[in-house]
Amino acid sequence: MPAAFSILDPVALATYLQEHYALEAPISCELLSFGVNDTYLLRTATEPMVYRLYRPGWRTAADVAWEIALLAHLQEQGVDVSVALPDQAGTHQHWLEVAEGPRLGALFTFAPGVTPRWAEAKSAQSFGASVAALHDGMDSFEDPGGRFRLDLEHLIDSPLATVLPLLTGRPDDAAYLADLGARARERLNELALQGLSEGICHGDLHGGNVHVGDRGWTHFDFDCGGVGWRAYDIAVFWWSQSLGKAPANLWNDFLNGYGRDRLTSADHEALPWFVVARTLWLLGLHAGLRPRVGSASSGDHYWQHVLDFLRTWETEQLSATKGTQQVT
Repeated sequence: MPAAFSILDPVALATYLQEHYALEAPISCELLSFGVNDTYLLRTATEPMVYRLYRPGWRTAADVAWEIALLAHLQEQGVDVSVALPDQAGTHQHWLEVAEGPRLGALFTFAPGVTPRWAEAKSAQSFGASVAALHDGMDSFEDPGGRFRLDLEHLIDSPLATVLPLLTGRPDDAAYLADLGARARERLNELALQGLSEGICHGDLHGGNVHVGDRGWTHFDFDCGGVGWRAYDIAVFWWSQSLGKAPANLWNDFLNGYGRDRLTSADHEALPWFVVARTLWLLGLHAGLRPRVGSASSGDHYWQHVLDFLRTWETEQLSATKGTQQVT
């Protein structure tokens, strides 16, 4: 019986990594999470590390090489990030033959500190400043190519093509999502012509892919990064805080830390529309994960929660910002 997905034995993986990376024993390994990719926590005699096993068909070798090169560049620029480690042969990525076929893997340094708690203005403002430094470090990266772009095809069109067939039993909701996606695409295309800021983006700055500690903020998990619009990159934090019903002031605190003047007027106006784009992108991601995590994870409650969020967002943010600049 063929396997669509498999979970590696952590003990066997620890032995494999010790052999290829000459890690100092004793070594232990445990599965941290699975979903988009499989992530393992590796503990050695000297330091912890994180091993990422990319999901089949998710990233090409060129995609992973781009991510690894970006991380090395950011480290050279003095930006605190989790970087990929070379094995004994000097290779930063490799293929593992597993039950479902070959999968790419890479070993990364562990980001020190803890996941931030978004309860204080100081934290959000400091995080915003760290994202500004991250973007500054990315500006000097010589893009080797071979990476996908965070364009409207990636953020809106492709996700909707995956999601809408799942809503045949909810025709009104399907029509709403299709219409909202079309309006978001139209408005963002208009704003792009007015001067949206472009550059390398992290792609997943929701506030959980960073640790904060004594040495400051350490960013990790650039798996969703690529060339795109900077307003989208920071709107992901607004989306995450709004979806989690965090205090509204946290977004303003983040913007103050990031620097409002770093954004064009078109960037500011695009921010609420990029929250829509982020939501649609995530719907597409979850739809694509159904064969891996099961369809029960996206039942009626899931759809209702997301659609309620989008309809409320449209009423409170999009309707209030037509033709105006609004970032509160």
